[in-house]
Amino acid sequence: MSIKVKFMLGFLLCIVISAGAVSGISFWKMSDTNLTLYNQDSSNQLRLADIYLRDFFASRMEKLRYLATLPDLQESPGQFPNFSATTSATNYDTAALTPKGREIFQLLQELQKTSPDFAEVYIGFPDGSYATSLPGSIPAGFNTSQRPWYKQNLATPEGFSIGSAYQSLTGEVVVPISLRLTSPKGETLGVIGADISIKNIDAMFKSMNFGRTGYFAIVDNTGRMFCSPRNPAHLMQSIDAFAPELKAMLGQKMNVAVISYDNEERLTGAGVSYCATCDGMFFRGRDVAVVGGGSTALQDAEFLSDYCRKVYLIHRRDEFRGEENIVKRLEEKENVEFILSTTVRDIIGDQTVERLILNNKKTGKEYKLEVSGIFIAVGHIPQNEIFAGIVR
Repeated sequence: MSIKVKFMLGFLLCIVISAGAVSGISFWKMSDTNLTLYNQDSSNQLRLADIYLRDFFASRMEKLRYLATLPDLQESPGQFPNFSATTSATNYDTAALTPKGREIFQLLQELQKTSPDFAEVYIGFPDGSYATSLPGSIPAGFNTSQRPWYKQNLATPEGFSIGSAYQSLTGEVVVPISLRLTSPKGETLGVIGADISIKNIDAMFKSMNFGRTGYFAIVDNTGRMFCSPRNPAHLMQSIDAFAPELKAMLGQKMNVAVISYDNEERLTGAGVSYCATCDGMFFRGRDVAVVGGGSTALQDAEFLSDYCRKVYLIHRRDEFRGEENIVKRLEEKENVEFILSTTVRDIIGDQTVERLILNNKKTGKEYKLEVSGIFIAVGHIPQNEIFAGIVR
């Protein structure tokens, strides 16, 4: 991860001095009690911001990670236009794509449409060719293999990276994330990327009232702010433009309740999912399983039945706890099958999910179920410990 995200809360002392310039009174020292409360509140805000931002980027990276495992992506090199030799702006013509290229283009577009934070999803290839979910006018000489996000990714041993914030052609401030696309033999085929709009990040921190104890901003490793909820005019400005002393500071899982399977963590983002509406599109025409018996599991199964060839709804009890009307609708669907009084013993797969090991609680019999994905819908754990001492 190349970006070094920093959080800042300006000391309240700065605000007090500013007010003192008007009133003629300056407070150079806060009481010990107020200072302690201020430090605790500020620290809690920073911890909460760290949790949210880490989860935000990790969940978006998982979408790219699963996209990279799809068989169609292995055939993507050579399917898309190359603009590196053009001398003027050129329109990206999706009608001229190969049949396979159009299929991959639809995958990229569908991921963008179902991911509100993604301003664009794209693939860059070693020869400079370019696949994008957002066709339009391409600048002359556009060569993806020379783009900063492409080079940065190849220089990252882990094969994934988060780049510095920049202002896109549409004027929107975005942060690029990227994941290396490799063949089964480990050869680099290209780099999959997505520009993440920071509007939702900014809006979230603003709604959570961040900065109430001082100044709050998120700064990338270049010193530019890509989140400033209380001072939107500061976006993309360098912090030393208005607070030189802060420049020196840069030198210094959705909390989902999961069931413990041996390969669950390893295959998360490669067939194991906790969000049907986020990832369901990737399983179009495939067989999947949903684990759970509440309304969330039932809703997930109903949603997936519109995309998938077969949906197995697995529940450890002999009846569902969710809404009865959803159960009745599912019973009428030919591609939905209930597997009751059954638990999942393990998830099997090398690179992606291939099958489940199930156990019938009544008979004790274990058997295999061939699926391409498993959606775990057993609930969420609220992480409200961070608010201790803030909310009373």
